[in-house]
Formats: sequence, C-alpha cells, structure tokens
Amino acid sequence: MFEDSLKKLEETAATIRDENSSLDECIKAYEDGIKAYEDCKKILEETKGKIEVYHGQDI
Repeated sequence: MFEDSLKKLEETAATIRDENSSLDECIKAYEDGIKAYEDCKKILEETKGKIEVYHGQDI
C-alpha cells in the first residue's frame, strides 16, 4: 500500500515536470498526488505509533 502511494507520487511529479503535459493533466496529477501524499502520511503515522508501542517510548 505504501509503495503504491509512493509510486503514485513519483508519477505525479513526472507528469507535472513533463513539458508536454497540459494544464488539465497537471491539475489532475496534482489532485491525485495530494491523495497519495495523504495516504503515505497516514501509513507512516500508524507505523510510528506501532513502533512507539513496541519500544515503549516516543520517537
């Protein structure tokens, strides 16, 4: 799941950087990228919480 979201972010960046992408394509890629970013952030926060529980301390 994390890897899929990260790949989507990489694809988003490539689309936005591509000189041949239209404004509409860039806007759509940006919107998709925001969702992928939020997915990655959620997964990382959940993982951090699990690590903190396992180690019994804040990271």
